[in-house]
Amino acid sequence: MVRLFHFSDTHLGHAQYNRTDPSGLNQREVDLAVAFSSVIDFALAERPDVVLHAGDLFDGVRPGNRPLAVAMEGFLKLSRAGIPTVVIAGNHEHPRLRETGSPFRLFEHLPNIHVVYKGRRETVELALKGKTVRVHAVPQCADNATLAREVTEAPTAAAGFDILVAHGAVPSLPAFSHAEFNEQTLDAGWFAPFDYVALGHYHGVQQVAQNAWYCGAPERVSIAEAAQQKGFLDVTLDGEVAKTTFRPLAGRPYDDITPIDCAGLDSAQVKQAALAALEDVAPGAVARLRLTQLDASLRGLIDLRAIRQAGERALHLDVRLEWADRADQAAGATTLLGLGEEWAGFLAAQELAGLDRAALDRLARTVLEAP
Repeated sequence: MVRLFHFSDTHLGHAQYNRTDPSGLNQREVDLAVAFSSVIDFALAERPDVVLHAGDLFDGVRPGNRPLAVAMEGFLKLSRAGIPTVVIAGNHEHPRLRETGSPFRLFEHLPNIHVVYKGRRETVELALKGKTVRVHAVPQCADNATLAREVTEAPTAAAGFDILVAHGAVPSLPAFSHAEFNEQTLDAGWFAPFDYVALGHYHGVQQVAQNAWYCGAPERVSIAEAAQQKGFLDVTLDGEVAKTTFRPLAGRPYDDITPIDCAGLDSAQVKQAALAALEDVAPGAVARLRLTQLDASLRGLIDLRAIRQAGERALHLDVRLEWADRADQAAGATTLLGLGEEWAGFLAAQELAGLDRAALDRLARTVLEAP
């Protein structure tokens, strides 16, 4: 059997909130670095035949020194251990302008590390356990037509195993009902010629065809992912259907607290209900508390200071006041993301040359979260 580790969407460099670790680094950036390194450590301990990273290694096209160092350290370990590793560029690290360049160039000199980022398929052929394994690595492409051609023209007729690594959305999944910036789409009908399809982009583990899986992300980056397990896939190929085992990672807890219906409550009752809901929030968690159907007469009377103090053991508490008289509370509007998530998605799509991404994020969230 040929064994591979499939992980993706590590988003190194992603910083959230204004909380730091004891060394002064943004705690969420540290969390994502720890998750990436955890997968590397599992690979070093268990020695799979191949490691695949299916895109969005970094959170942007110009990662800072810390995420670059984390990635370099991890790939150096895999390289020195002799574990073949294939990494593709996803939509987050694909530059809109060619002259921007790619951080992936830094890893091209490492033995056993194959970085694919030039907008076209590269097939990495490996001899493993007497088998020929062809890894058809398709990074983010210039457009969807190019992506389709690069996948469907992958040479899969020879003996051995054919693995596709790609990054994009399978539109039949409900998760992709709203397209992300720079998102490209994948047709599940393209996957049949491959023994295994390692997908990236969706942050939850999900099978999309008999032989095709999203592995999910090893750490959360949004409250929308609160209920998702995080980790990577441990895959074996034995000539039949690929066997996948999800390997969970603990990560930072996220708690999307059940919304509190405040219809008919006065300000004291709202405060009491909020404090009771916060009692079960785990220390160090990222949490969201939604107070819905608030009467308009309570504007300015909600004791947000007491509510936030009750949630101080959380790494971050997002308190949402949703007023009964607001037009955006009409039926059907609950499918919209909150301002925090909308801002996070917008910020992730910006290159921000010369700007401090974490500082800008902190400033914006201070404004967004003001009562």
